[in-house]
Amino acid sequence: ISGPISIEAIVSGGDVKGKIISQADGTSIQSANISLKQEAVTISIATTNVLGDYELYASSGDYTLEIAASGFTSTFTAITIIASGTTYKDFALSLATGEGVILGRVTKADGVTVIPGTIMKIKTGGATIDTAQTNIVGTYRFVVSTGAYYDIEASVDGYIVQTITGITVEDNQSTTVDFALVL
Repeated sequence: ISGPISIEAIVSGGDVKGKIISQADGTSIQSANISLKQEAVTISIATTNVLGDYELYASSGDYTLEIAASGFTSTFTAITIIASGTTYKDFALSLATGEGVILGRVTKADGVTVIPGTIMKIKTGGATIDTAQTNIVGTYRFVVSTGAYYDIEASVDGYIVQTITGITVEDNQSTTVDFALVL
């Protein structure tokens, strides 16, 4: 073969993109599973990133988009993927029945200056059930069962350990518990 060769791509598919968040507190859900199905056959699968974002590519057509994440109620919806186009679909997932969120921010005594890296312990009945660390903006988050009383302890080097007790959470709701630590 000599001379120029022309190859023309036929684009018959498109993207579906979106964000998955918690309905209880609006935070992004990392590691949610998104399945794109056509007549009960899985065509494509994606997992959300740390920001709760996902993206799938498939041929144009009608599909069912199914979303599942640990601790949340699964959901699904019908979508249409358009050739050479992007379909956007965001989801706010409800926590599984019997669960809620405790979240908050840790600051210095001034109530403004955040303290990242604070060790947060959540306890019930005197036993520690989970441990977390505040992020760069001083926030933390726990998903917990409803119907219990919780104590949360905040500790970081150079500050007095602070504990807030008797915290309750309602089903699929968030409860904010902020800390202002003293030197």
